Amino acid sequence: MTDGSDDALDAEAIDRLVREATGWRVADAVPAETGTDAVWLLDLDPRGSPDPAAPDRAVLKYATFVDDERFRVEPSLLRLVGRETDVPVPSVYTEGRDDGTPYVVLEHRTGETREGGMRSLPPAVQRGVAADAGRHLAAIHDRRTFDAPGTFARDGEDGLRVAEPFDDWPAMFAALVEGHADGFGERFAALADRVAAAAADPPTALAGATPVLVHDDYRLGNLLIDPDAAASPVGTVLDWGAAMAAPAGFDLAKTEDYLCHHAPLDAPLRERVRTALESAYRRRRGGLPDRYGERREPYLLSSRAAACEWFDLWYADAGDDERERIAERHRTALRRLL
Repeated sequence: MTDGSDDALDAEAIDRLVREATGWRVADAVPAETGTDAVWLLDLDPRGSPDPAAPDRAVLKYATFVDDERFRVEPSLLRLVGRETDVPVPSVYTEGRDDGTPYVVLEHRTGETREGGMRSLPPAVQRGVAADAGRHLAAIHDRRTFDAPGTFARDGEDGLRVAEPFDDWPAMFAALVEGHADGFGERFAALADRVAAAAADPPTALAGATPVLVHDDYRLGNLLIDPDAAASPVGTVLDWGAAMAAPAGFDLAKTEDYLCHHAPLDAPLRERVRTALESAYRRRRGGLPDRYGERREPYLLSSRAAACEWFDLWYADAGDDERERIAERHRTALRRLL
């Protein structure tokens, strides 16, 4: 998955933007290797800054993919999570608009990104990543409850509100899954109608679920990890732009699916991830989300449908044979979950 950094701003424009926003001078700006919005890793020039406390490095994120209002939610969430939880997130140095386009300058954090690479990590580190995920999700799920589910928008200077709230969670769940099915490409077209039909008649178990603050995109590509720190490898949780008001169990099941990289439902890797994730979540929050056993598989269906919708973007760099092998795993899992 590639970002839009190369086409968004040149080096001179990046230096101008950062200097006007912070007073810091940019010595070098390297585009991030993954992402959807444009992101640059910045080396700052201490000789050009009047601020003795200026950092050596920073990150510039510039809206090129997410719509402007959704992009502006992330800085507010980073401040909220950093202030109210122990979940490790980058500090927000400043935010603003550049000729109308939103941007944010963030703290640079160290660590490795292993998008889709859980299998390359030793089992002890896999369990550590999943346990960190359980603790982090439990922490943010306890921060806020909402009267209705929906996506977020900025409310005033730094607040959040649910934008265009749904009547209830089953209605939002149906809209999410139907939207994923509508986005299926040719590889998954034969299953689109069945997925949409399942979404249109969601299980009765979904009724009554309480919307809380969820990350909705907790995966290896949005984490900075230290593979040598097996007990707690996750050093930073990135990319809060997909966060929304939804049930805690939805976030937990989706994270399981993402961290095991959509492994088969009976795969040892999935069981290892699920056990560590749920155990840590249970210890931190005092139990799993209400009726999680009944709701987990519908939530896994939604996660798998999302993977099919975004397949071409997520696997753009894979070879044809590898893409087809992954697509067949998705099709098999969808048939089992339907």
